[in-house]
Amino acid sequence: MKRATPRAGGFRTGDDKGAIWQGPFADECTGALQQRQHTLNSMGTALLADATRWENQADELDRQAKEKDRSKVGTGGN
Repeated sequence: MKRATPRAGGFRTGDDKGAIWQGPFADECTGALQQRQHTLNSMGTALLADATRWENQADELDRQAKEKDRSKVGTGGN
């Protein structure tokens, strides 16, 4: 079983000398958490980009619908 050794000083984790946990288990967990953080940040960035694209597309569709409604009113069409 891998065990982490607590340290009194410092509040950071990882390979940093100020890590509050040391040892192979701590390094493994820190690496996994850093990878998950990176993945979540990437997913969040992609989600925001998608939302912006969808909002722009919705605005464009609204604009096209208004333009079409105006052209119907001008020609008396249905």
